[in-house]
Amino acid sequence: MNVRRSLRILLVLHVLMLVVGVALSFFDGYLLPDSLAEWKDAQLNEDDLSLSDLLLLALWLGWLGGYIVSVVGLFRQQRWAAWLSLGLTVLGLVFTLTEPSVYSGLLAAIDAFALLVQGAILALCFGTDALRPENPAG
Repeated sequence: MNVRRSLRILLVLHVLMLVVGVALSFFDGYLLPDSLAEWKDAQLNEDDLSLSDLLLLALWLGWLGGYIVSVVGLFRQQRWAAWLSLGLTVLGLVFTLTEPSVYSGLLAAIDAFALLVQGAILALCFGTDALRPENPAG
C-alpha cells in the first residue's frame, strides 16, 4: 500500500474516532462510578457561564474549524495542512491542561487511540513523501 493511501485511511480513521468519541461523551456519565458521575454532573450544571467558559468554547470551535480545514488539506496532499495539523495537535494537548477531566475507561481508550492515529498521520506527513512538494518540478 502506498503512503498516500495510508495517509487517507488514517485520516478517515481519525475522523471516525473523533465522531465516536463525541457521541460517546454524551453517554459517558453512565459508564462512570456514581461518585465520579456526580462530580462530573456538578461541573456541568453550574448555572453561571463565565468569561473563561466562553473563551474556551470559542477556542474549541476555532480548533474544530481548523481541524476540518487540515483534514481536507491533507486529503488533497497539501504540505501546509500538515503544519496546521501539527499546530492543532499541540493546541489540543494544551486544552487538556485547562481543567480537570473525568472520562470512562472506554472514552479514554478511544482518545488515546485517536492520539496514536494522529501521531501516525504526522509521521507520514513529515517522514515520507505522502504530500506533494510545494513547488513540483516540471
